[in-house]
Amino acid sequence: MEYACVIWSPTSQNHINMIESVQRKYTLRFACFQEYDQSRGMLVCVASYEERLKTLGIYSLERRRERYMILYIFKIIIGLVPNPGLQWNDSNYNSRRGIRIPPKYPVSNVTWVKRARASSFFFVGPTLYNLLPRHLRELVPDPNPTKKQFSSLKRILTNFWPISETIQGHQPTLC
Repeated sequence: MEYACVIWSPTSQNHINMIESVQRKYTLRFACFQEYDQSRGMLVCVASYEERLKTLGIYSLERRRERYMILYIFKIIIGLVPNPGLQWNDSNYNSRRGIRIPPKYPVSNVTWVKRARASSFFFVGPTLYNLLPRHLRELVPDPNPTKKQFSSLKRILTNFWPISETIQGHQPTLC
């Protein structure tokens, strides 16, 4: 569901909800979240979507897309993938290193053009990356990265954005 999110990721809440509904409806069907309702004569889900995600130990699809975009920027920084044109800035004003969001070029006033631009990787990726705390943004391994080093970056990001208590040693209760 998050394939090619670097190319396009929805920004309108309607599109986000449509994509998220796939996982939301699928997790409704797990037996461990259902109870028989006598009045209706059928099985009903008794857990909220957030509770289901926490129990299963998985992210929402929106969070997975955001996480992947941040990891892709880390890949650009350490040279695992080519830089498509992102530029870094070091601000003397607030000592904050970040990625410069490209200036707004004069574009058409057509709404779909504005939306496509706002949902592109060049705007969403740097915005997400710049929201990370400084100690995460400046976390760059040695110049010749390995898969193991990138895995440690993924773990650090997961600890920053935990799914639930699973990170602190508690295993998820799978159905």
